[in-house]
Amino acid sequence: MSCLYNIIEAGIRITRNCNLKCQYCNIQSMKKNDLTIDEWKIAGKILKKIGIKNLVILGGEPTEYESLNEFVSFFENDLDIRCSMTTNAYNNFNKIIDVIESGLSRIGVSVDSLDVTKSISPFKDKMGLEMIDNLISLHKNINIIDYVVLSKKNIDNIEDLIKYMSSKNISVYILPFHHSNEGEFEHRKNNQKNAFITDEDIDSYNKIIDKIIEMKNEGYLVSNSADFLNISKNHIRNLDWKCNGLSELRIDSDGRMVCCCDYVGKVNELYSIFDLDDPTNLEKFICDRNKDSKKCNGCLWPSSVEAEIKRNNDNDS
Repeated sequence: MSCLYNIIEAGIRITRNCNLKCQYCNIQSMKKNDLTIDEWKIAGKILKKIGIKNLVILGGEPTEYESLNEFVSFFENDLDIRCSMTTNAYNNFNKIIDVIESGLSRIGVSVDSLDVTKSISPFKDKMGLEMIDNLISLHKNINIIDYVVLSKKNIDNIEDLIKYMSSKNISVYILPFHHSNEGEFEHRKNNQKNAFITDEDIDSYNKIIDKIIEMKNEGYLVSNSADFLNISKNHIRNLDWKCNGLSELRIDSDGRMVCCCDYVGKVNELYSIFDLDDPTNLEKFICDRNKDSKKCNGCLWPSSVEAEIKRNNDNDS
């Protein structure tokens, strides 16, 4: 039975280098060489051949990649692959302006609360708010999205944040707080103090999710689907959602394939993006990646869940 089906989403770590060391992030614990811009251009043509239409650029911090402007220009203008990039907004405003002018379709920042003391990363929260204000004041024609980490720390402030962002025509994407035992996920360090674990936590979480869905239905700019938000209530305590098949390609900074953004998997040893130029290798990779995913204890990663929901809805229609 074939493992192949239509995949239009991909995410890359363009570099593991970062100008911050956030307490919950583990990315810099493993150093890898970055692909050169010429190598990324070859990889981009392969992604286009596979059918990728949307690319998320992650890090580390993407603006630490020297040839970022050329990368975005090539993917957006030559390959017609829409690029979204997430930044920590620290000391890089001029770089952000340059990459926007290279053709970037969407910029993502991380603001968890208007009261920065209620964020799991107050400094990044502050920088994100400043970045938003600066981009708006310069009238840059860029789609801005706020990736909001919803935790026990900011749960009482989330409604005000959604209203504020909507007033500025900025959509929010809810990322329920992940905790993990260090080593289980490559990306995240163990941190449970802000997680939803007790019965009281779960009750609070369910109530705020219902409120967020209500706000979405009222027209506030919440990017998550109501399906995902509802599903999250079933898995938030144990983070035990498991993907069923591949929803998006994930590529590390050295071009090696990974199972997902948090779980490297066996495929990292077996495949690079350059191997997937051969359709036979692409199918082998997807089948092996599905085997990797079965070894994972599960998570609650919205991009994967959203892609899964979308694919299921497409199959039903």
